[in-house]
Amino acid sequence: MLAVLAPLSLLAFAVLAATAGPRLLLRARWVQRAPGWGVLAWQGLAGSVVVAVALLGVTLAVPLPPVAAGLSWLTGIPTTTVVAHYLTPAGPEVAALAGLAVLALAVRLTWLATTAVLGTVRARRDQHDALRLLGHEHADGYVVLDHPVPLVYCLPGLHPRIVVTTAARDALTPHELTQVLAHERRHLGSRHDVALTVAGVLRRAFAPVPLLRTLLATAQEQVAVLVEMQADDAARDPRGLARALVALACGAPAPAPHPGLAAGDVAALARVRRLTGDDAGWSHPRSAAVGSATAAVLAVPVVLAAAPLIEMVLSGCRAMLT
Repeated sequence: MLAVLAPLSLLAFAVLAATAGPRLLLRARWVQRAPGWGVLAWQGLAGSVVVAVALLGVTLAVPLPPVAAGLSWLTGIPTTTVVAHYLTPAGPEVAALAGLAVLALAVRLTWLATTAVLGTVRARRDQHDALRLLGHEHADGYVVLDHPVPLVYCLPGLHPRIVVTTAARDALTPHELTQVLAHERRHLGSRHDVALTVAGVLRRAFAPVPLLRTLLATAQEQVAVLVEMQADDAARDPRGLARALVALACGAPAPAPHPGLAAGDVAALARVRRLTGDDAGWSHPRSAAVGSATAAVLAVPVVLAAAPLIEMVLSGCRAMLT
């Protein structure tokens, strides 16, 4: 019975989480009040659905001899028992199709992740080469680039850099520039580029799956906004940073060169409203609640996929006691 319930429950969980989860998070006010926890919540939601879909294929593929033998070796349970608990009425044909789907997904994820990393490394190298030729180091720890567009952005990586164009220096007061630099340093310190890269890879990898396409696109967009808000919180003077964002936005800004993260690129209006508002504070119990809920959401698909295995272990224990 569990052989059928495991994949069906995983499918039901994936559908429920992919449809109801985004609605709840988009309506929740606390997400923007505590953007770091908001990023964790969106990543946890997207990750749980991705894991559920992947484990759906794995549970269906367990009856295949290589998979069953591997699970038997890990658990010490006989291979025939493993197959008996995971084989569905659909038969071995479905198991073979599921195995091929899981293998294709693994190859696709590996390929997209590799190309994303290599593309980012090449783009960063090109940016560093250009900055060495065209920019000059400032005593305050950033590179000044002679350019008519007001732009402040950072280049994460092994050799992180913050770039400030001459137009941005002219548009900002020294105090405002200090707040923007704090914003960019938070990007570098928190490695927000990693979160954005992972979100982008998952979105492209699961684009052919209708259930995941909308969820992962929304998650990527929300994470992009929330990492900017989290970086905004590094400014000691939120209203000073808000004035700087307005100044950069009014200067006909261009997007930061890939793979840079710019201060004024994303959701500037929403961020200015947040910086100039009076939101209530954030408490440790709320952090614990969000962290626990995220861990629980991630654990659900693992428990559902392992249900037949748990039943096998319990059956063995009962047999030993009798």
